[in-house]
Amino acid sequence: MKEHIFGAWQVVSAPEFGGNLSCVRWNGYDIMRRFSTADEWKAAPTNYGFAVLFPPNRIDAGKFEFDGKSCFLPVNEPDRNTHLHGVALREEWQLTQTGSDTLTMQYLFDEENSMYQGFPFKCRLSVSYTFEERALIQTFEVENLSQVRMPCALGFHTAFAIPQRVNVHGDGGRIELPPPRYLASGRVIPWLDGFEPDVWCDPVSVWPFGHLKTTAVPLAELEYKDFSLRYLPDSKFGYWMVWRKVDEFDYLCIEPMNIKIGTFENAPALLPVLEAGKSEKFISKIEII
Repeated sequence: MKEHIFGAWQVVSAPEFGGNLSCVRWNGYDIMRRFSTADEWKAAPTNYGFAVLFPPNRIDAGKFEFDGKSCFLPVNEPDRNTHLHGVALREEWQLTQTGSDTLTMQYLFDEENSMYQGFPFKCRLSVSYTFEERALIQTFEVENLSQVRMPCALGFHTAFAIPQRVNVHGDGGRIELPPPRYLASGRVIPWLDGFEPDVWCDPVSVWPFGHLKTTAVPLAELEYKDFSLRYLPDSKFGYWMVWRKVDEFDYLCIEPMNIKIGTFENAPALLPVLEAGKSEKFISKIEII
């Protein structure tokens, strides 16, 4: 891990921990939930910073069809018989560039990875952070280095330091994820008491949990004691997951995704696709108000 100062921003890059940032502070205030040790991160790698989900969500038994090919990701939740959150979350990335206002980390997924046999798509993932006086701009790029097209499903388990109030803008109801496996049923159901889209709420007094459509311009607003911020993911992200662990109160995960939960199992023809030799960028922003 390495500390970087960019004006009012203090961050710690953690390429060895999934290409994440282990600390993000602005003017001395924590913006993201931080971790300090490898053991903290290993216990819950999704619950700190900008955890990379490629692909995101649970996949039943880790199996899906893509372009007539049977693919499989390892079952890493054996009690649910599911695969959760993809090939890059727990891997060691590389810090490839630092500048006066930017840092970049990269990860190469290829034949050397044990998951490649079941997810045979060589690709390079890179994430760059650019720091302005009151903004953090994230540029994520996926490069398809294989000879065939690949599914390009992406999300971020973005773990904000817990705000006093939050307003996650979205459309429609909550997509049902029935326990204990939390796989999409296909139904849309009402929201839990105290939390719903486009309504300010206190995320400590309610348990925010749900998957929903974003608005045309994805937006979440968070209020802290001394400042507010706006989270503006790329418009390619059409869905949110909003969550924190029910008995933990120091963070709130507001997770943009470019697929609907259940797409891999239930509608693989709707998966976003990246053609062989092509790349795609996703540009998101955090603004301090």
